Amino acid sequence: MLTLADLMTHLVVQTGSPLAGFHEAKVRTAVMDAWNRLFCVKTDWKWFHRLGFLQIYAAQTTGTIAFDLATRTVTLTDATFPSDAEDMHIRLGNAWYPIYRRTSSTTVTMYPDQHPAEDLAAGTTYHLQQIIYPLPVEVGPIVQMVNPSQNLTMLQLNLMETLELSEAFGSFTQPTTYSLISDPKHPDRWCVWVPSVFTEDDVLHYLYVQRRPARLVFREDRGLVSLSSGVATFSDAICKPSWEGCVLRISENDEAPTGNWGTVPVADVEYNSMDMQEMKVTEYLTTTTVRVSNTTSTLTSAPFVLSSHVDVKPGSMETLMQRLAEDEYGMRPVSNHMEGITSQRRVRQALAEAATEDALGCRTVSPLLPFWYRSLSDLAGSVS
Repeated sequence: MLTLADLMTHLVVQTGSPLAGFHEAKVRTAVMDAWNRLFCVKTDWKWFHRLGFLQIYAAQTTGTIAFDLATRTVTLTDATFPSDAEDMHIRLGNAWYPIYRRTSSTTVTMYPDQHPAEDLAAGTTYHLQQIIYPLPVEVGPIVQMVNPSQNLTMLQLNLMETLELSEAFGSFTQPTTYSLISDPKHPDRWCVWVPSVFTEDDVLHYLYVQRRPARLVFREDRGLVSLSSGVATFSDAICKPSWEGCVLRISENDEAPTGNWGTVPVADVEYNSMDMQEMKVTEYLTTTTVRVSNTTSTLTSAPFVLSSHVDVKPGSMETLMQRLAEDEYGMRPVSNHMEGITSQRRVRQALAEAATEDALGCRTVSPLLPFWYRSLSDLAGSVS
Protein backbone atom coordinates (compact mmCIF):
# COMPACT_ATOMS: atom_id res chain seq x y z
CA MET A 1 0.00 0.00 0.00
CA LEU A 2 1.26 3.45 -0.94
CA THR A 3 1.57 6.03 1.85
CA LEU A 4 2.40 9.71 2.21
CA ALA A 5 5.70 8.72 3.80
CA ASP A 6 6.52 6.67 0.68
CA LEU A 7 5.92 9.62 -1.63
CA MET A 8 8.03 11.86 0.60
CA THR A 9 10.85 9.31 0.41
CA HIS A 10 10.52 9.30 -3.37
CA LEU A 11 10.97 13.09 -3.55
CA VAL A 12 13.93 12.96 -1.17
CA VAL A 13 15.63 10.44 -3.44
CA GLN A 14 14.84 12.49 -6.56
CA THR A 15 16.15 15.74 -5.05
CA GLY A 16 19.10 14.25 -3.15
CA SER A 17 18.36 16.47 -0.15
CA PRO A 18 17.67 15.25 3.41
CA LEU A 19 14.15 15.57 4.77
CA ALA A 20 14.61 18.43 7.21
CA GLY A 21 13.71 22.06 7.73
CA PHE A 22 12.39 24.06 4.78
CA HIS A 23 12.96 21.15 2.41
CA GLU A 24 10.63 18.94 4.44
CA ALA A 25 7.95 21.63 4.26
CA LYS A 26 8.36 21.84 0.49
CA VAL A 27 8.17 18.05 0.13
CA ARG A 28 5.02 17.87 2.28
CA THR A 29 3.35 20.62 0.27
CA ALA A 30 4.23 18.94 -3.04
CA VAL A 31 2.80 15.60 -1.92
CA MET A 32 -0.44 17.16 -0.62
CA ASP A 33 -0.92 19.22 -3.77
CA ALA A 34 -0.24 16.18 -5.97
CA TRP A 35 -2.91 14.17 -4.16
CA ASN A 36 -5.41 17.02 -4.54
CA ARG A 37 -4.52 17.36 -8.19
CA LEU A 38 -5.23 13.69 -8.85
CA PHE A 39 -8.89 14.22 -7.92
CA CYS A 40 -9.09 17.34 -10.11
CA VAL A 41 -8.13 15.48 -13.28
CA LYS A 42 -11.23 15.25 -15.45
CA THR A 43 -11.18 11.48 -15.69
CA ASP A 44 -13.91 9.21 -14.37
CA TRP A 45 -11.59 7.16 -12.17
CA LYS A 46 -13.20 3.75 -11.66
CA TRP A 47 -10.82 3.04 -8.79
CA PHE A 48 -12.34 5.80 -6.65
CA HIS A 49 -15.94 4.55 -6.96
CA ARG A 50 -16.84 3.04 -3.60
CA LEU A 51 -19.97 1.55 -2.01
CA GLY A 52 -21.31 2.82 1.31
CA PHE A 53 -24.19 1.90 3.61
CA LEU A 54 -26.36 4.20 5.70
CA GLN A 55 -28.46 2.80 8.56
CA ILE A 56 -31.66 4.72 9.26
CA TYR A 57 -34.10 4.12 12.12
CA ALA A 58 -37.85 4.55 12.41
CA ALA A 59 -39.14 7.68 14.12
CA GLN A 60 -40.02 7.54 17.82
CA THR A 61 -43.65 8.53 18.40
CA THR A 62 -44.39 6.92 21.76
CA GLY A 63 -45.99 9.23 24.32
CA THR A 64 -46.80 12.92 23.97
CA ILE A 65 -44.95 16.19 24.58
CA ALA A 66 -45.45 19.70 25.92
CA PHE A 67 -43.32 22.72 24.95
CA ASP A 68 -42.59 25.72 27.21
CA LEU A 69 -41.55 28.73 25.14
CA ALA A 70 -40.06 30.63 28.10
CA THR A 71 -37.51 27.89 28.85
CA ARG A 72 -37.42 26.34 25.35
CA THR A 73 -38.01 22.96 27.05
CA VAL A 74 -39.77 19.97 25.56
CA THR A 75 -41.17 17.60 28.17
CA LEU A 76 -41.99 14.02 27.18
CA THR A 77 -44.70 11.96 28.90
CA ASP A 78 -45.06 8.15 28.85
CA ALA A 79 -41.69 7.66 27.10
CA THR A 80 -38.03 8.69 27.34
CA PHE A 81 -35.62 10.52 25.08
CA PRO A 82 -32.75 8.33 23.79
CA SER A 83 -29.21 9.09 24.96
CA ASP A 84 -28.23 10.35 21.49
CA ALA A 85 -31.18 12.76 21.24
CA GLU A 86 -28.81 15.67 20.58
CA ASP A 87 -28.07 14.14 17.16
CA MET A 88 -31.77 14.08 16.30
CA HIS A 89 -34.57 16.40 15.20
CA ILE A 90 -38.08 16.58 16.56
CA ARG A 91 -41.02 17.19 14.25
CA LEU A 92 -43.72 19.42 15.72
CA GLY A 93 -46.51 20.31 13.32
CA ASN A 94 -44.96 20.43 9.84
CA ALA A 95 -41.52 21.61 10.94
CA TRP A 96 -38.34 19.85 12.02
CA TYR A 97 -36.37 21.34 14.95
CA PRO A 98 -32.84 20.29 16.00
CA ILE A 99 -32.39 19.38 19.64
CA TYR A 100 -29.87 21.51 21.49
CA ARG A 101 -29.39 19.50 24.67
CA ARG A 102 -30.79 16.45 26.45
CA THR A 103 -31.23 17.62 30.05
CA SER A 104 -32.86 14.44 31.38
CA SER A 105 -34.51 11.25 30.19
CA THR A 106 -37.80 13.16 29.71
CA THR A 107 -36.68 16.72 28.84
CA VAL A 108 -34.69 18.38 26.06
CA THR A 109 -34.04 22.04 25.27
CA MET A 110 -34.24 23.70 21.85
CA TYR A 111 -31.87 26.14 20.18
CA PRO A 112 -32.60 29.86 20.86
CA ASP A 113 -33.36 30.55 17.19
CA GLN A 114 -34.99 27.22 16.25
CA HIS A 115 -38.13 26.32 18.17
CA PRO A 116 -41.94 26.64 17.91
CA ALA A 117 -43.26 30.20 18.10
CA GLU A 118 -45.61 29.47 21.00
CA ASP A 119 -46.28 27.06 23.83
CA LEU A 120 -47.54 23.60 22.94
CA ALA A 121 -50.02 22.04 25.32
CA ALA A 122 -49.51 18.67 26.98
CA GLY A 123 -50.74 15.83 24.82
CA THR A 124 -49.15 17.12 21.58
CA THR A 125 -47.95 14.39 19.24
CA TYR A 126 -44.43 14.38 17.85
CA HIS A 127 -41.89 12.49 15.72
CA LEU A 128 -38.30 12.10 16.89
CA GLN A 129 -35.56 10.78 14.61
CA GLN A 130 -32.21 11.51 13.05
CA ILE A 131 -32.55 13.33 9.72
CA ILE A 132 -28.93 14.49 9.20
CA TYR A 133 -26.45 11.65 8.78
CA PRO A 134 -22.71 12.46 8.68
CA LEU A 135 -20.88 10.43 6.05
CA PRO A 136 -17.31 9.11 6.39
CA VAL A 137 -14.68 11.76 5.74
CA GLU A 138 -13.53 10.03 2.54
CA VAL A 139 -16.96 10.39 0.87
CA GLY A 140 -17.00 13.00 -1.89
CA PRO A 141 -19.72 13.30 -4.55
CA ILE A 142 -22.52 10.74 -4.34
CA VAL A 143 -23.14 9.10 -7.71
CA GLN A 144 -26.26 7.19 -6.73
CA MET A 145 -28.25 6.35 -3.61
CA VAL A 146 -30.63 3.39 -3.52
CA ASN A 147 -33.36 2.31 -1.12
CA PRO A 148 -33.19 -1.48 -1.63
CA SER A 149 -36.34 -2.23 0.38
CA GLN A 150 -38.35 -0.23 -2.16
CA ASN A 151 -36.16 -1.18 -5.13
CA LEU A 152 -35.78 2.43 -6.23
CA THR A 153 -33.08 5.02 -6.85
CA MET A 154 -33.43 7.99 -4.52
CA LEU A 155 -33.52 11.42 -6.14
CA GLN A 156 -30.96 14.00 -5.04
CA LEU A 157 -32.67 17.39 -4.62
CA ASN A 158 -31.62 20.89 -3.72
CA LEU A 159 -32.60 22.25 -0.32
CA MET A 160 -35.74 24.06 -1.48
CA GLU A 161 -37.10 21.02 -3.29
CA THR A 162 -36.45 18.84 -0.26
CA LEU A 163 -38.26 21.30 2.00
CA GLU A 164 -41.25 21.48 -0.30
CA LEU A 165 -41.61 17.73 -0.77
CA SER A 166 -40.69 16.44 2.67
CA GLU A 167 -41.46 19.21 5.14
CA ALA A 168 -44.10 21.62 3.95
CA PHE A 169 -46.42 18.89 2.68
CA GLY A 170 -45.27 16.15 5.04
CA SER A 171 -43.89 12.77 4.06
CA PHE A 172 -44.63 9.73 6.22
CA THR A 173 -42.93 6.96 4.29
CA GLN A 174 -39.57 5.41 3.60
CA PRO A 175 -37.23 7.99 2.01
CA THR A 176 -37.27 8.57 -1.73
CA THR A 177 -35.28 11.85 -1.87
CA TYR A 178 -32.24 13.35 -0.13
CA SER A 179 -29.90 16.35 -0.17
CA LEU A 180 -26.20 16.72 0.55
CA ILE A 181 -25.35 19.44 3.08
CA SER A 182 -22.53 20.49 5.40
CA ASP A 183 -23.18 20.62 9.13
CA PRO A 184 -21.12 22.56 11.73
CA LYS A 185 -21.50 19.61 14.11
CA HIS A 186 -19.58 17.41 11.66
CA PRO A 187 -16.73 19.43 10.12
CA ASP A 188 -14.72 18.18 7.12
CA ARG A 189 -17.43 15.81 5.89
CA TRP A 190 -20.65 15.74 3.88
CA CYS A 191 -23.97 14.94 5.52
CA VAL A 192 -27.06 13.35 4.00
CA TRP A 193 -30.27 15.20 4.83
CA VAL A 194 -33.32 12.90 4.69
CA PRO A 195 -36.22 14.68 6.44
CA SER A 196 -38.92 12.11 5.69
CA VAL A 197 -40.65 10.57 8.70
CA PHE A 198 -39.35 7.00 8.64
CA THR A 199 -41.95 4.33 9.28
CA GLU A 200 -39.45 1.50 9.78
CA ASP A 201 -35.72 0.83 10.08
CA ASP A 202 -33.83 0.51 6.81
CA VAL A 203 -30.38 0.51 5.20
CA LEU A 204 -29.63 2.79 2.25
CA HIS A 205 -26.89 1.93 -0.25
CA TYR A 206 -24.89 4.65 -1.97
CA LEU A 207 -22.16 4.79 -4.61
CA TYR A 208 -19.70 7.60 -4.00
CA VAL A 209 -16.43 9.00 -5.30
CA GLN A 210 -13.59 8.89 -2.81
CA ARG A 211 -11.77 12.10 -1.90
CA ARG A 212 -8.54 12.89 -0.08
CA PRO A 213 -8.79 12.67 3.74
CA ALA A 214 -9.12 16.02 5.48
CA ARG A 215 -6.55 15.28 8.20
CA LEU A 216 -3.31 13.71 7.01
CA VAL A 217 -0.71 11.76 8.96
CA PHE A 218 2.66 12.09 7.25
CA ARG A 219 4.68 9.88 9.58
CA GLU A 220 4.31 8.64 13.14
CA ASP A 221 6.88 6.32 14.72
CA ARG A 222 7.21 7.34 18.36
CA GLY A 223 7.57 4.48 20.83
CA LEU A 224 6.74 0.81 20.24
CA VAL A 225 3.58 -1.16 19.49
CA SER A 226 2.16 -4.56 20.43
CA LEU A 227 -0.41 -6.43 18.34
CA SER A 228 -2.92 -9.01 19.52
CA SER A 229 -6.46 -10.07 18.47
CA GLY A 230 -6.80 -7.24 15.96
CA VAL A 231 -5.91 -4.47 18.43
CA ALA A 232 -2.65 -2.49 18.28
CA THR A 233 -1.50 -1.10 21.65
CA PHE A 234 1.09 1.70 21.63
CA SER A 235 3.59 2.46 24.37
CA ASP A 236 2.89 6.21 24.08
CA ALA A 237 -0.49 7.97 24.13
CA ILE A 238 -0.30 9.12 20.51
CA CYS A 239 -3.40 7.62 18.84
CA LYS A 240 -5.90 9.99 17.24
CA PRO A 241 -9.24 9.59 15.41
CA SER A 242 -7.49 10.79 12.22
CA TRP A 243 -5.55 7.52 12.20
CA GLU A 244 -8.57 5.64 10.85
CA GLY A 245 -7.73 4.50 7.32
CA CYS A 246 -3.97 4.94 7.78
CA VAL A 247 -1.42 2.25 6.97
CA LEU A 248 0.36 0.75 9.97
CA ARG A 249 3.63 -1.10 9.35
CA ILE A 250 5.03 -3.16 12.23
CA SER A 251 8.55 -4.58 12.13
CA GLU A 252 9.35 -8.23 12.82
CA ASN A 253 12.91 -7.31 13.78
CA ASP A 254 14.60 -4.44 15.64
CA GLU A 255 14.75 -2.11 12.64
CA ALA A 256 12.12 0.45 11.63
CA PRO A 257 9.76 -1.00 9.00
CA THR A 258 9.47 0.45 5.52
CA GLY A 259 7.46 -0.11 2.39
CA ASN A 260 9.05 -1.09 -0.91
CA TRP A 261 10.03 2.54 -1.33
CA GLY A 262 12.26 2.53 1.75
CA THR A 263 12.85 5.49 4.03
CA VAL A 264 15.47 8.22 4.44
CA PRO A 265 15.88 8.89 8.19
CA VAL A 266 19.09 10.92 7.73
CA ALA A 267 20.95 10.69 4.42
CA ASP A 268 21.02 7.07 3.25
CA VAL A 269 17.98 5.11 2.10
CA GLU A 270 17.07 2.22 4.40
CA TYR A 271 14.89 -0.76 3.48
CA ASN A 272 13.02 -3.15 5.77
CA SER A 273 10.02 -4.19 3.69
CA MET A 274 10.45 -7.96 3.94
CA ASP A 275 10.46 -8.42 7.73
CA MET A 276 7.41 -6.38 8.55
CA GLN A 277 3.62 -6.63 8.56
CA GLU A 278 1.36 -4.09 6.90
CA MET A 279 -2.27 -3.41 7.87
CA LYS A 280 -4.97 -0.72 7.91
CA VAL A 281 -6.22 1.09 11.00
CA THR A 282 -9.96 0.44 11.00
CA GLU A 283 -11.11 2.13 14.22
CA TYR A 284 -9.80 4.55 16.84
CA LEU A 285 -10.35 3.16 20.35
CA THR A 286 -8.29 5.14 22.89
CA THR A 287 -5.19 7.34 22.94
CA THR A 288 -3.09 4.15 23.11
CA THR A 289 -5.14 1.60 21.14
CA VAL A 290 -6.62 1.20 17.67
CA ARG A 291 -8.35 -1.65 15.89
CA VAL A 292 -6.56 -2.93 12.78
CA SER A 293 -7.37 -5.12 9.78
CA ASN A 294 -4.91 -7.86 10.83
CA THR A 295 -6.78 -10.00 13.35
CA THR A 296 -4.48 -13.03 13.49
CA SER A 297 -0.90 -11.83 14.09
CA THR A 298 0.71 -11.28 17.48
CA LEU A 299 3.71 -8.97 17.99
CA THR A 300 5.23 -7.49 21.14
CA SER A 301 7.02 -4.16 21.64
CA ALA A 302 7.97 -3.75 17.98
CA PRO A 303 9.07 -0.67 15.99
CA PHE A 304 6.37 0.75 13.74
CA VAL A 305 5.64 3.45 11.18
CA LEU A 306 2.17 4.88 10.51
CA SER A 307 1.20 7.14 7.59
CA SER A 308 -1.92 8.10 5.63
CA HIS A 309 -2.87 5.68 2.87
CA VAL A 310 -2.68 7.13 -0.63
CA ASP A 311 -5.35 4.78 -1.94
CA VAL A 312 -4.51 4.53 -5.63
CA LYS A 313 -4.48 1.48 -7.88
CA PRO A 314 -1.09 -0.28 -7.75
CA GLY A 315 0.91 0.21 -10.92
CA SER A 316 0.27 3.07 -13.30
CA MET A 317 -1.67 5.19 -10.78
CA GLU A 318 1.26 4.97 -8.35
CA THR A 319 3.54 6.15 -11.15
CA LEU A 320 1.14 9.01 -11.86
CA MET A 321 1.31 10.06 -8.19
CA GLN A 322 5.10 10.11 -8.43
CA ARG A 323 5.00 12.33 -11.52
CA LEU A 324 2.43 14.69 -10.01
CA ALA A 325 4.49 15.00 -6.80
CA GLU A 326 7.63 15.70 -8.85
CA ASP A 327 5.76 18.27 -10.91
CA GLU A 328 4.38 20.01 -7.81
CA TYR A 329 7.83 20.09 -6.22
CA GLY A 330 9.11 22.02 -9.24
CA MET A 331 12.75 22.96 -9.74
CA ARG A 332 15.93 21.63 -8.15
CA PRO A 333 19.53 22.85 -8.42
CA VAL A 334 21.62 20.92 -10.93
CA SER A 335 25.23 22.04 -11.34
CA ASN A 336 25.01 25.81 -11.89
CA HIS A 337 21.35 26.04 -12.92
CA MET A 338 17.82 25.04 -11.89
CA GLU A 339 16.09 22.11 -13.54
CA GLY A 340 12.70 20.51 -13.17
CA ILE A 341 12.51 17.04 -11.63
CA THR A 342 10.09 15.89 -14.30
CA SER A 343 8.61 17.15 -17.55
CA GLN A 344 5.08 17.84 -18.70
CA ARG A 345 5.53 15.13 -21.31
CA ARG A 346 6.22 12.56 -18.58
CA VAL A 347 3.21 13.78 -16.59
CA ARG A 348 0.95 13.50 -19.62
CA GLN A 349 2.28 10.05 -20.42
CA ALA A 350 1.72 8.84 -16.83
CA LEU A 351 -1.81 10.28 -16.85
CA ALA A 352 -2.65 8.58 -20.15
CA GLU A 353 -1.33 5.22 -18.96
CA ALA A 354 -3.18 5.42 -15.62
CA ALA A 355 -6.44 6.53 -17.22
CA THR A 356 -6.24 3.80 -19.86
CA GLU A 357 -5.62 1.09 -17.27
CA ASP A 358 -8.40 2.40 -15.04
CA ALA A 359 -10.91 2.84 -17.87
CA LEU A 360 -11.60 -0.89 -18.25
CA GLY A 361 -15.33 -1.18 -17.63
CA CYS A 362 -15.55 2.48 -16.63
CA ARG A 363 -17.93 4.78 -18.44
CA THR A 364 -16.45 8.18 -19.23
CA VAL A 365 -17.79 11.16 -21.15
CA SER A 366 -14.50 13.02 -21.45
CA PRO A 367 -11.19 12.29 -23.18
CA LEU A 368 -8.55 10.42 -21.25
CA LEU A 369 -6.45 13.58 -21.07
CA PRO A 370 -7.84 16.96 -19.95
CA PHE A 371 -7.59 19.42 -22.80
CA TRP A 372 -5.44 21.83 -20.79
CA TYR A 373 -2.63 19.27 -20.38
CA ARG A 374 -1.89 19.47 -24.10
CA SER A 375 -1.40 23.22 -23.93
CA LEU A 376 1.25 23.14 -21.18
CA SER A 377 4.80 23.85 -22.19
CA ASP A 378 7.71 21.65 -21.09
CA LEU A 379 9.57 23.50 -18.33
CA ALA A 380 11.99 20.72 -17.42
CA GLY A 381 14.82 21.61 -19.77
CA SER A 382 16.90 18.58 -20.59
CA VAL A 383 14.83 16.18 -18.46
CA SER A 384 13.01 13.69 -20.68
